[in-house]
Amino acid sequence: MRLPMFLSILLASACSAVPAQKTASTSVTTASDPFPAATAGIQIAVAEAGAEMKLPKLLEEFSKVTGVTLLMDPETRSDVAKCSTGLNRSVDVPAPEVYSVVETILLQHGFYLVPAHDRDPRIATLVSINQGGRGQNPRNSAVLVSTGDLEFYTRHPAVVVTTVVDLPHTDVRTLSNSMRTMFTDANTQQIIPVGNTNTLIVTGFAGSVKNIVRMLQLAEESSARAMAEEEKQRAESDARKAAAPAAPSIPPPPKDKKSE
Repeated sequence: MRLPMFLSILLASACSAVPAQKTASTSVTTASDPFPAATAGIQIAVAEAGAEMKLPKLLEEFSKVTGVTLLMDPETRSDVAKCSTGLNRSVDVPAPEVYSVVETILLQHGFYLVPAHDRDPRIATLVSINQGGRGQNPRNSAVLVSTGDLEFYTRHPAVVVTTVVDLPHTDVRTLSNSMRTMFTDANTQQIIPVGNTNTLIVTGFAGSVKNIVRMLQLAEESSARAMAEEEKQRAESDARKAAAPAAPSIPPPPKDKKSE
């Protein structure tokens, strides 16, 4: 089946897409939340002389208000010790935004979080994206979530997720091949078709995956409309042929007696 005509435009515009910013959030956790809600806000201080809060101090404050203990290997701990927050001024972070703000800072410095123990005591592994051969591949530690939970997981921008998208009216192989140019980081991003089905597995940071899935759903909706229109036109054509009067029969010419 051919792809929708608007898909090339959709893909081109998506190349510059960024994760949508949430205007509001809630501190209430859900059954799929690997992290407990923060019990208080934090302050990320920048001194008047320009001295920034160091990343280890930020992570210490993060652990205090969330109850999440961070696990780091020696290389990651060394990388963290070299970093400051990077903010140009002090900010007060309310409790509902602690995860999104701290994880945004972590991601900016090349770190991501992996839920390691989802019961008390809560533990998450902090990993450097650029560890190369000495670190784990972020895609291998992605959290499996449903497409319905992607909106929630955008609150965790430093968590890699995997989701499964069913597109019954779409040629997923052609579509995934067209979209692979959008997946620029092989360490954290992936889109692959599942066997001979019309299903795709999409992996990446939650905000990016949410945008990709929305584009896939738009392509699916367009494909479904195109197929329905083709089926309607085919049915109308068949109905016109069935209602057309039969052509009058023409008797065969009389036989030539001389030829007999």
